[in-house]
Amino acid sequence: MRDANQEIKSILELMARGKKYQNRVRKNAENLRKKIKSGETTTGDAIRDFVFSHCGFPIEEIESVYRGVNNNLAQHVGEFMLVIRRVEEECGCGTLFMSVYYQRISVFLCVIRSGSLVIDATKDICEFPTDNFISCFDIRSENPMLSLDSGNLTTCIGRNDLWFLLNKPLEIRDRFTAEMAELTNKPVLYLEIKFGDKEVSDWFDENKQTLLFQRMAKLFGRQLPETPEMIAELRKRRKSVIARLVPLVRERDEIRQKLDAIKSRLEDDERIIASMRPQERLDEVENQIKKELALAVELGMSEELLISPVSVGQLLEEYKS
Repeated sequence: MRDANQEIKSILELMARGKKYQNRVRKNAENLRKKIKSGETTTGDAIRDFVFSHCGFPIEEIESVYRGVNNNLAQHVGEFMLVIRRVEEECGCGTLFMSVYYQRISVFLCVIRSGSLVIDATKDICEFPTDNFISCFDIRSENPMLSLDSGNLTTCIGRNDLWFLLNKPLEIRDRFTAEMAELTNKPVLYLEIKFGDKEVSDWFDENKQTLLFQRMAKLFGRQLPETPEMIAELRKRRKSVIARLVPLVRERDEIRQKLDAIKSRLEDDERIIASMRPQERLDEVENQIKKELALAVELGMSEELLISPVSVGQLLEEYKS
């Protein structure tokens, strides 16, 4: 297996000699890229091989991104790592026909298994060293869904690897978000990585997502200590669940009474027609109740009283399947 470093040195020398050598540079670089991808040659440096096979040229600025990640991984083996990704989505029109935008924040939590990235330039693979990882694709939703997957967490985000997006500012179209970022002097970043238990915990605290962190940590078998912030967030979310469940239960009971009245006073054919719309609405309401009950269980609300004498526990018993 030939050493690729001499060929890279030759390519860089040709690049320095000016534009008239561009075609030779391009041809030589492409030949070398193919050799690295096929495993015929190597620089002896996994990061350099990966960047060259990925980008087609030796680019130290890009290499430094991966070397920085490796340094952080090495310092926090056995600790949490959190990847944060933000995108801004258009979600309709507001006043004066101006577009309304929603900033979706996705997070990926893992435990660092070793002190360096898992790289295979022949397969164009670069991954974080993890046994498994948890994904949450919208932390701002009322009941964020979690997914636990085994294996390494990829460094590739969409069509781009992390060097292209890491710590780069997100292009913000929402005026309020842009103004807040300017006022606080905190740019909104497209992609961030937090290394180590402290950095990860601090990020969840700052973003008022301590309960989400607790849920995610539990999937790794780690119990987080309760903090005042966590207790305050738990109370707030429990109140929100009750505020949504109470009117849903009342509406459900009213629809049930309406359906009973229809059944008692109409003939078969008329009864079927008259009950169709209320029954559809009842199905919708009961589905919403089930979703709220799933969240209530997660928040430990089984003993909470909703509408005297109905408790969350009684609703859970009624809807268990």
